Amino acid sequence: MGSRRTRVVAWIAATALTGGILIVVLGAWTTVSLFLAAATIVVAALPLAGRVRARSFDLLEPIVGGTIMLAVIFGIRPVAMLIAGDFIYRGVDITPEFPYTVALGLVGTGTFVAAYEWMRHRELRDSPSLHRAERRIERRIAYGYVATLGVLSVLLFGLHLSWLGSDLADGLRLLAGGQSPELVSRWAGTTEYLSTSPILAASAATILGVATRWRLTRFQLALLAVLIAYPLVVFYLSGTRRYMLPCLLVPLATWMLMSGRRPGGRLLLVVIPVAFVVLATIPFVRWASTRDEGGGVAAALVQAIENPARAVQRFILGPDTNMVPALAIEVSVLRSPGDFFYGRATFGDLLLAPVPHIMIPDKPQTARDELLTRAFGAPCQVSAEGVCDDFSIVGTFYQDFWLPGVAILMGIVGAASASLWSRWHRSRDDQRLLLATATWAVFVPIIFRAGFMPGFQWWLYFLVPCLLGVAVSMRAKWPTDHSSVAS
Repeated sequence: MGSRRTRVVAWIAATALTGGILIVVLGAWTTVSLFLAAATIVVAALPLAGRVRARSFDLLEPIVGGTIMLAVIFGIRPVAMLIAGDFIYRGVDITPEFPYTVALGLVGTGTFVAAYEWMRHRELRDSPSLHRAERRIERRIAYGYVATLGVLSVLLFGLHLSWLGSDLADGLRLLAGGQSPELVSRWAGTTEYLSTSPILAASAATILGVATRWRLTRFQLALLAVLIAYPLVVFYLSGTRRYMLPCLLVPLATWMLMSGRRPGGRLLLVVIPVAFVVLATIPFVRWASTRDEGGGVAAALVQAIENPARAVQRFILGPDTNMVPALAIEVSVLRSPGDFFYGRATFGDLLLAPVPHIMIPDKPQTARDELLTRAFGAPCQVSAEGVCDDFSIVGTFYQDFWLPGVAILMGIVGAASASLWSRWHRSRDDQRLLLATATWAVFVPIIFRAGFMPGFQWWLYFLVPCLLGVAVSMRAKWPTDHSSVAS
């Protein structure tokens, strides 16, 4: 006991001494920001380290993607900014709001982790295994649904291309040319009901895998590959990376959850760096003009592989992680009680999202666009020089309910994520829980980065078609022992 107390006292003294030295050398606000960012990294890493130590680490558990994203945005990015000394964002000095912004990240990370772990232990301790009547998917119905979804995906996107140009061929020409001001301008004149329709193909691939329990014939495997490759190509050409990853990862996560298989350490050591380089490079080559100046996509990827340090720097200090400076500007414009949105950002935008603007041009402005207008003078403008910043999930909750909103709502997200994961573990034969868990595991880091809205809306784009496919294809298989039923 005495030895342990001595170590604690020594650790506190060393921390205090280090802090004092840093305050003298760097200044108070810089040191405070550094400690807050480091604390965020530690808080995010603790549950992962505990699972590795207990040999219960699962790549698909929601806390993994959530804490890694929070650590990157509110831990690694602020530290990198402190090292670089760069606190000017879009011409605004964010130094006054920087420590408070990093503190918001720590609060959000802490409450997410604490609520997740509390709910996880509560579910493990108090909840028995769920015993449901066995339900199975009628494959013939599922195959019909897959075919319908695939055809509908192609037809709707064909209609979208026809609206982009003078005809279908002109729309294909625009799409094949890569993201350009002309494509973005015309794209904004259509509706997401059409522009996101390739997602239906990825959902069809997921249903096909679930219906066959991933025991695919050669024809089914080829069909699965086509259903996944089609939206990947479309969204790559259009520059909408937020849909590219889920179109690949949702079927993959569903397969891993059903099969119990996970990638090995050696495979991850190869796949993760390659995937990181590709994903970190795409934002800088998705514009047609940028590709032409840089020698094309292939040349940009080769340069990134040859110089991975540049890709890392782009990721850490580039647009992929600019939520902290964006949130700092949000903090600067939300100063009085009348400035906050009180539920409009979290729930109001979710109600507005299904309303197609081409049918109702005068529909109310979203809370996100209103905040962007206050912060940068214009709503979301997806163009080479446009502003369409993401404020992170912490920014969404702060926009509605200030600091208490960050603490309480991040805790709710953590508890709900743990509950979903635990329920799936207790009832692995429930395809609805399977699909909800797989899609949520993919979208947790996306929602944490982009903000609760529109990230939650994107999650529904994938979840709803998948759940509908299971609902129409599923039939209950009742026990044949009538005596046991009567008893």
